[in-house]
Amino acid sequence: ALTATALAAALAVSGCTASTGGSSSGASSAQSSSAITVSSQAAEKKDVDIKIVGTSIGKDYSGSELLIVQYEFTNNTKSASSFTFLTNDTAYQNGVECSDLVISSEIDSQQQLSNVKPGASLTLKVGYKLQDTTTPVEIEITDLFGTKTYLKQTVNLK
Repeated sequence: ALTATALAAALAVSGCTASTGGSSSGASSAQSSSAITVSSQAAEKKDVDIKIVGTSIGKDYSGSELLIVQYEFTNNTKSASSFTFLTNDTAYQNGVECSDLVISSEIDSQQQLSNVKPGASLTLKVGYKLQDTTTPVEIEITDLFGTKTYLKQTVNLK
């Protein structure tokens, strides 16, 4: 477990990030019953492997629309760690970051903090507050400091 000081230092540094590109895989598939499609670019294998295994539109407790993304997260490091401490996930709609601070009965936020042993995988859901339900959402997942890109995908909401 990380100490509060280590967590604070990691969060302070995570604000200073650089972006790197990934190689294009050209994959495109239909996701969930709401006909959401995903196109992706995945970088080579890194400390973690992340892929989107499903998407849907849901609502938070205040009734706001959410994009719910189901990820498969694999820890490739040498020690147990969580999705939250190994990645920085960001969703953008209309060029503006979508908040992932959401409360919904469809999402178990504790899963993002669950430690995963080296070589093991965890399927978890993350919600992102939407501005609308038609504009595509760009998802970018990097290492905590933004120096390695693990996943770049566009989710079409139509």
